[in-house]
Formats: sequence, structure tokens, C-alpha cells
Amino acid sequence: MKRKDFLEILNLVKPALASKGLIHVLTHFCFDGRYVTTSDTNLTIRTRCDVDINGAIDGNVLLGLLENSRARDVIFTGGENEVQIKLGNRRAKIPTIPSDEFIFAIPSTRNAIQLVLWDKITTGLKKCLLSVDKNEIRAFMTGVTLTVDQNVRMHSTDVRSLSRYLTKIRVQDKKGIFILPHRFCEVLAKITDILKPTKKPNLYLGSSFAMVKFGAQCTIVTKLIRDNNDLDYDNQITLAIGKRRTKPFISIPSKLRNAIKAAQILALEGTTARAVLTIKDNRLRISTRTILGQSGEVIRLAEDHEDVGYTVDLEPLLRPLDDCTTMRVFETCTAFSNDDGSLLYLAAHKI
Repeated sequence: MKRKDFLEILNLVKPALASKGLIHVLTHFCFDGRYVTTSDTNLTIRTRCDVDINGAIDGNVLLGLLENSRARDVIFTGGENEVQIKLGNRRAKIPTIPSDEFIFAIPSTRNAIQLVLWDKITTGLKKCLLSVDKNEIRAFMTGVTLTVDQNVRMHSTDVRSLSRYLTKIRVQDKKGIFILPHRFCEVLAKITDILKPTKKPNLYLGSSFAMVKFGAQCTIVTKLIRDNNDLDYDNQITLAIGKRRTKPFISIPSKLRNAIKAAQILALEGTTARAVLTIKDNRLRISTRTILGQSGEVIRLAEDHEDVGYTVDLEPLLRPLDDCTTMRVFETCTAFSNDDGSLLYLAAHKI
């Protein structure tokens, strides 16, 4: 096998390789002759890998040998409790752990909800990462909530912001609310970009797991986040901006990003960067003052907007600018949306 091809396969499953842990085998790539699998028990990735290895090999050792070689090909010779690797003139002997000690098994999908993983679902999971807090104590805030109920929609929040992604995917006789870990959403988006599947993969949602199968080529499995989350996202959105958009959104000014970044420069180290956002006579102004100095910038708006003035956290205002095209300032938040309205992002104001 070509060394570069083998490295690409290993890098595909590497995100689920445990860096350390009490269960030693989880820091290994597990080969069974047809597939290679990695798992840290929360996330598991398996992909096709036709090599003559039956056992688990230390991940750091194997990657180190391959990455520090210029050989075109890699040749494996299996042995009892070891594998011999030939890389050009270099030969190495690495101990293996029997594959039956690898504790993970692909879960049964018999009672799981099965959905075609349309691009809109993958996109929605990725966009909702805008409002995920990877370090939040409340577990549901570290993932994306996927709701299946006549249609498919996604939400996330980290208190300072809230994201919603709507799809027109219709679902019959299937209902459920599933909280997907942020790592699963990130890995799914990355692997989809790498594989570029010609046939849509399937998404399986079980009582304790979510799984995506790219045919026989690749499988991603994650444990669902268990949290008694009774937050009604859509009700929170209604309270913030109203049930219907009676006030039209306006185009995001092209200078807004630089104005926010300039205001952030004056933030004190270790503190949240805040500023006063005002709109008067269709001119948006962001001003800030700290012991480091003060700054202000005025931006002319292309459309009409009523006069407002609120204290805002700057970092949440930056997040949606790559994905959204319109905005409007409300009493408790600044709202952003994309061209087709599928993505809605709310950045909370300081109370």
C-alpha cells in the first residue's frame, strides 16, 4: 500500500483515537483485515482498510513511523502478537494487542430512527456549532439539539448566543429529540468533505447513540448527550424577536467586522470585551471605553432601522458574520440570518 494513502486512512479515524486513558487499547488503531477502527468510547470511527494486520497498534508509534518516512510504499508482515513494517530501507517490529480486546462494537440499528443524511442536516449541525460552549457545565450546551418531529431542525445555545437551523425535510411517523456532541458534528462535517460521497449516507438515531454510515466505506458512532434539557428554543426565539418578523432584517454592513475587532483591542486582558452599540438616524455606532483608551466608529446603514442603544458582548457578534447576510437589533439581542432564512443566530445583550 502507498504510504500516503495509508496515512490518509489513519488520519480519517484519528479524531477518535484516545490520547491517553486507563484502557490502553483505546490509544491504538485496531485492524481486522478489512477495517481500521478507533474509539475513545464516546466517539468511534471505522473505515475500510485492506491491510494484512489483525490486531491493535499503538497510534502514536504507527503515525510517527509513517510521518517520518519518505518511502513510497509501506509493507506489513503479520506475526504472533506483533507486526513487521517495511518503509523503504527501514524495518520496524511493533507489538500488537489482539483485536478481540478492542471493546467497541457497532450498535444495532433495529429500533433506531433512520434518516437520509441530506446536506441540509450536515450543514445545520455545522452552523449550530456557532453557539456551542465546549466547556459549559450544563451538558446540553456542549452539543447540538436535533429535533425530529414532522420535520428536522437543530438548535444550540451557550447562554450568550442561540442558533437555530431549519430544514424542509419532512419526516413521517418519527419523533425524537437528540443532543449530539460537538465533536461528532465537527468530525461528521470534516469526513463528509473528505469522502465527498456520491450517495447520501444514512443517519441512525437510537436511544443512546447516533451513527452515520457512508455505505460500507466509513461509519461514525457517538454516544448521545444525556441531559434533562427542558429549554424551549423556539419559545425563547419568539420572546426575543417575536413570532413573526414584523420588522425586516437589514443587510449586514461590510465594515461591521472591522469595527467590532477594533473595539476588542481595548478590552482588558482576562475580561469580556463589551461595547455600546447604538443606531441613530440609520447610522450604527460601536463605541468602547476602558483604562486602555476609548474608540468609536460610525457605519452608515443601507436600509432603515429604528433608533436603539444597548451594551453588547463583542465576541458573539463576530461569530455569525461568515454565515449570515442580514441582521436586526432587538431589545434583548442582535439577530442575524442567512439569505434563505434557514439559519437564525441571536447574540444576547448584556442585561
